[in-house]
Amino acid sequence: LHVRLTAFFTLITGIIFLLLTTICLLFAESSIKQSNHASFLTNLNAVILYLQEQGNISHQWLSQIQHREDFKLYLYDNAVPLSYQSYHVDETEHALVKEAIQQARDNYDMDIFMPSSEHISTHTEFTFRAFDGKEYETSAGIIPNQNGYLSFIVLSSHAGLRHQLRILRLAVIAA
Repeated sequence: LHVRLTAFFTLITGIIFLLLTTICLLFAESSIKQSNHASFLTNLNAVILYLQEQGNISHQWLSQIQHREDFKLYLYDNAVPLSYQSYHVDETEHALVKEAIQQARDNYDMDIFMPSSEHISTHTEFTFRAFDGKEYETSAGIIPNQNGYLSFIVLSSHAGLRHQLRILRLAVIAA
């Protein structure tokens, strides 16, 4: 009888620990995802503010933005890609950007090549799963300026987020 009760309570205790660990893991994952999204929005707002305030966009600033591994910016001046992009964007990235523009237009009613007549900045954010299966936090928008409008697509890869979540899960399993 003692052996059965010991086995039973050990099983119940194990189940309780497993449930609590799973709940803690879910909360931690949710917190990491929220933090990642907040970081994306902070970076995005800084970029939008810069674009709204600057009459000219320097190659140096674009290089700094583009060389960040997890944050890519694509700009169009009156629907024409900036010359910077023709030198620094390969065909795979170009296809990715076209797909993001299409998804913004089809699913979120944000056509970055058709500015509104209200002359106000507009943008939308969404999660985008590309043709290669990778996910990106994405923003598409239009910023009016004195010469017409500046359109943008921002892609932030979820690769870093997935890596963080994988490490967290492995740490919980190892514990």
